[in-house]
Amino acid sequence: MSSIVQKPLYPLGGLTRRSVLALTAAAAASQISPFNARAAAAVKLGYLNINAMTSVYVPAANPWSDKTLDIQFSKFQGGPTIIQAIQSGGLHAGELAASVAISLASRGIPIVCLLTCNHATSTRPYNRMMVAKDSKIRSLGDLDGKTIGVLALGTLDHVEVLTLLKKADIDPRRVKIVPVPVPNQAQALAAGQVDAMMMPPPADSVAEMQFGARMLADATEGLPYYPVEVLVVDAAWAEANTETVRALVSGWLTVGRWIESNQAKARQAARTTLGISAELSDVMHLPRWCLNGLPVMPGMWNLYNTMVANKLVDPSPDPAAMMKRYFIDPAMKYVIPALQEIGRVDDKETDSLKSIPLPYLTEDLRNYSAPWEV
Repeated sequence: MSSIVQKPLYPLGGLTRRSVLALTAAAAASQISPFNARAAAAVKLGYLNINAMTSVYVPAANPWSDKTLDIQFSKFQGGPTIIQAIQSGGLHAGELAASVAISLASRGIPIVCLLTCNHATSTRPYNRMMVAKDSKIRSLGDLDGKTIGVLALGTLDHVEVLTLLKKADIDPRRVKIVPVPVPNQAQALAAGQVDAMMMPPPADSVAEMQFGARMLADATEGLPYYPVEVLVVDAAWAEANTETVRALVSGWLTVGRWIESNQAKARQAARTTLGISAELSDVMHLPRWCLNGLPVMPGMWNLYNTMVANKLVDPSPDPAAMMKRYFIDPAMKYVIPALQEIGRVDDKETDSLKSIPLPYLTEDLRNYSAPWEV
C-alpha cells in the first residue's frame, strides 16, 4: 500500500533549527492503518511535485499491492529540505535530481544513490532553453552578455545552461545566471525579466501555450544525455534494512516499467497528481525511465566533472572511491539482487547511452564504467 501525503512546504534556503524540526515532524506525520502497521514495513519517502518524479505515478501503478511495504510519501518544495529531513531522521529516502546526489557525494554526506529513475536523451529530451516570442535571440551565440534564468543556482538546470554555453564557446562569466522559481518562469520570460530561461516541463509548454515562447535549444544539445532523477536513501538505515530496501527498489522499477508501457495512463496520472490540464499533460515532455535502474556511470562522471569544472561543487579527494561508495556499491547491493528477483528486461536505449561521447569526459569511456557496463 502506498499513499501520497500532502505536507507543508518549506523554502529552499534559510533553514533554521525550528524549521528543520518542523520539517522532520511533518515528514513523520503520515499515519498507516493498524493492519498495515503489522503487515508492512513502513518507508518514509520525500519527493517533489514535478513530472519526472517516479513518486507522482506510484498511486496509479500500485506496485506494493501485496502490502509488503507501506510507502508514506511526503511532498516538499525543494531537494535541500528532503536532504535535511533524511539527515534528521524524518525520512528514510527521497527522490532527488541527480545533480543533488552528486553534490551530496562530493561532500561525503551519508546518503547513497539506490538507482537512477530516468534520463533525458536526444530522443526523449526534457529541459529546454526558451526565449520570448519576439526575442531577437536566434542562436546560442546570441546569449553572450545576456541574463538567463534557472530554477536555482547549482541545480541540473544550471549545469545544462553551462554546457550549452560551452558548446557556443561563451565564457560563463559574460552571462548572468539568476534563479527564478518554476511557477514564475513563464511570466518572467514573457515580461522580459530574463533574456532566456532553462525551463523544465511542463513550465516550458506553459510558456509556449500562454505566451508564445519558442525553444532556443534542447538541453541535450549540450549534454547528449543526462540522468534526471535518482532515488536516494540514508546509508545507515539501508544497511540495517536490506530486505526492505530491495523491496523498495523492486517496486520502484515496477513503476518505471509501468510508465514506459502505459504512456497515456501515466500522463493521466500526472494530470491528477500535479493538478494540470489535459491539454498540458498531453504535450509536456517526459524523460526516458530506466527499466533496470542501474546508473549509467559515464553520465554520472560527466555530471560530476561538469559541476567541478564550473565550481558548483568542490572536487572529491578521491573521485573513483566516491563514485564506488555512492553509486556503484549501492547498485550492486540492492539493485542487482532486486533484478534477480523480478527479472532484468531488455532496455537497449538506456544501455546504449554508455557509449555516447560526453563533453566533460577526457578518458576512454570504459574507464568510467561500472561492472554491469563492461
